[in-house]
Amino acid sequence: MEQHVRINVDGTDHEGNFEKAFGLSMDQMLEMQTWYDVHAMRNKEHEITVDRYEAA
Repeated sequence: MEQHVRINVDGTDHEGNFEKAFGLSMDQMLEMQTWYDVHAMRNKEHEITVDRYEAA
């Protein structure tokens, strides 16, 4: 059976809504998002070229 989670985004307690909906604290979700972003950036690191800054 498929379950759907509905989050009330009109309320003022968005953090509490997410914590209740997903069973994780906002801190845990932010840590997971940060890890994902860093991992994604490192996977594309070879595609990025940057000239080193040299002070005048």
